[in-house]
Amino acid sequence: MKNTYAREYYDSFLKQLPTDYKSARWFSSAEAKLDYDQTKAVLVKALGDATFQDVLEVGPGDGVWTDLIIPKANTLTLLDQSIEMINRAKERLKDITSISFVHSDFLTYVPEKSFDLVFAIRCFEYFEDKTIALQQLSALVKSGGTLMIVTKNPDHATMKRVQQRELHTGQVSKSEMNALLEKAGFRLERVLSATWRFKAKYTVLRGVFRVLHGLHTRTNGFFKVPFLTEPLTESYLYVARKQ
Repeated sequence: MKNTYAREYYDSFLKQLPTDYKSARWFSSAEAKLDYDQTKAVLVKALGDATFQDVLEVGPGDGVWTDLIIPKANTLTLLDQSIEMINRAKERLKDITSISFVHSDFLTYVPEKSFDLVFAIRCFEYFEDKTIALQQLSALVKSGGTLMIVTKNPDHATMKRVQQRELHTGQVSKSEMNALLEKAGFRLERVLSATWRFKAKYTVLRGVFRVLHGLHTRTNGFFKVPFLTEPLTESYLYVARKQ
């Protein structure tokens, strides 16, 4: 998938969207709400009590996950290649004076400073060349700084069906991600399942996955279901330190 495909897709999609993106993406169904709640819980766990001087969020959309970062950042830069997303984020977050908004292709972005935390939630799979993308991320993170990525798991039980859509063809496995991070000068510190689900249209299964994912999150990933954690994990959170 070309990097420009995601930009063109979201610009076109948002122009026709009658509501806000957060509601349409994360609250349109019980399954989507499950994904939202689980992702939020794991990000809150990973962020903990940390605070950061300068934060960059790559691919923030309309700022759905930005709310978690705002109280932890002295300055926050939101970078998105979709002008429709940036405009929606500006409108939704217009009262937050610590935020600056940048409409740019991530791969050509040259900031005036590097960042203590770079935050990229569910957009890494859109980058055509993952090695180049991580080299750019490495250039943006200060030495000793933190990188957080949430991205889809190609080994999820339903991913072959999902991958039939061009927007969702760029997933990388845990072993591939670890190798990419190491090559780019990062040390992987933590991997957590960001979302656990399968056939989540069923109320009983959503309840089961909420319990299992809650245990996984609270134990910092220690709790796993043998032979099932990998195929049940729709996306992973990777936390890495710039060396």
